[in-house]
Amino acid sequence: MTRSSTDKPCPRCGAKSLAILVPSDGGVPSYACDDAARCGFTLPVGSRRRAAPCPHCGGVVLERRDAAGRPHWTCARAPGCDYRVAMA
Repeated sequence: MTRSSTDKPCPRCGAKSLAILVPSDGGVPSYACDDAARCGFTLPVGSRRRAAPCPHCGGVVLERRDAAGRPHWTCARAPGCDYRVAMA
């Protein structure tokens, strides 16, 4: 796995930068918090970010997919914030 730093802050914990992880098997690259031991935030590269902030906590709202592959919007601060809504 290849790891490279970015200048983007973690939307969950506010750590100074996210890393981009590229699997050596050709899998989907993803962002991961540099403070993974404490935070654990990950997000596939290319996921969308909603312009409006989370109505519950003011955090960043991101596109995610459930186990069945259905898209939904969820707060990046989850599980601390429980905001989640199906995409239309």
